[in-house]
Amino acid sequence: MIDEINSVRTNPSGYATYIQDYIVRTKADKPTVAAANELISVLKKLQPLGKLKFNAKMYRDAKAYGQKMVKRNLMQHSDLPYNENLSFGIENIRDVIVDLLIDADIADRGHRNNILNPDITLVAVNELDGKVDGYSFCYIQEFR
Repeated sequence: MIDEINSVRTNPSGYATYIQDYIVRTKADKPTVAAANELISVLKKLQPLGKLKFNAKMYRDAKAYGQKMVKRNLMQHSDLPYNENLSFGIENIRDVIVDLLIDADIADRGHRNNILNPDITLVAVNELDGKVDGYSFCYIQEFR
C-alpha cells in the first residue's frame, strides 16, 4: 500500500489514468464522478512529491489501534498524533488509494490531502486482523 501511495505522489499526472478507469469500472455515481474529475484536474497540475518513508513507531501505534478497533468493533478515527486515513471493505489496494483520493463523501478532501500533502514525509499502514462493522479489508494509514 505504501508503494501505491508513493506511486501517486511521484507521478501524479500519470496516476490520473487510474482515476478515470476506476470511475468507469465501478459505474460511479454523479457525486463520485464530480469528485474524481476534480481530483484528475489536481493530479494533472501537481508537481511530483517525494516518496514517503515507512515509520516503525507509527506502524506499532496503528497496529495497536487496529487491534482495539477489531476488539471493540470500532469504526472511528484514533486520537493518535498523526494524520489518519481509514478504509473499510475494499480488497484491491489500488482501489483503496483511489477511493481515498477521490474522497467524494468528505467535503474538505482530508484523505486526499493526507496522501498528497508535500509536508508529509512519513507513513505507516496496518491491515486490521479481523472485521470491523462486518467489513473485511480494513486499513489504517498514518501520516506525519
